[in-house]
Amino acid sequence: MNSLQPEQLKKCRRAARKILINFNGQISEFLIGQDILDEGLLPTDTVRKVLTDRRIPELAPSEVELLMSYSDKKSRGFIVIPSFVAKLQELAKETDTEVILRRFAK
Repeated sequence: MNSLQPEQLKKCRRAARKILINFNGQISEFLIGQDILDEGLLPTDTVRKVLTDRRIPELAPSEVELLMSYSDKKSRGFIVIPSFVAKLQELAKETDTEVILRRFAK
């Protein structure tokens, strides 16, 4: 995650959380269902379209673009489904700072 600036990382974290909540933990199955060739890969444009077509509330197009560029760092044009889902889950985890702030707020 070192390749992102702090504000970009925050945007990716917010986007990952919104996506995972909207798909109710079923994003992996949904993306695998889009994989016609059963290779575990999807073109980046397909993933982008899936997320956009889902019309996730408050998910900005700029967040989707940032997440896609972060997920396809080498611009190969495809996303490895298990890696993408793992990356979303990793991004969605609460940071230590967030845990401390939540505890302090209580």
